[in-house]
Amino acid sequence: MAKVYFICCQDAGVECDFAARGDTIDEVIERCADHSREQHNMHTFTPDLYVRMRRIIQVIEEEAPQ
Repeated sequence: MAKVYFICCQDAGVECDFAARGDTIDEVIERCADHSREQHNMHTFTPDLYVRMRRIIQVIEEEAPQ
């Protein structure tokens, strides 16, 4: 089983259908930061926001392809 990390804007309380998945937490956070700049006009991803995002990231166990 491989771990996949997942988060969506709605988990953060934002009415938006964006969701990010990745192999690492940092990969998911980077995708969220890019999305927030491009779609929500947030030019600063503060340390507090980073901590809050890490708390709501979900870990999904997926079977590796055979």
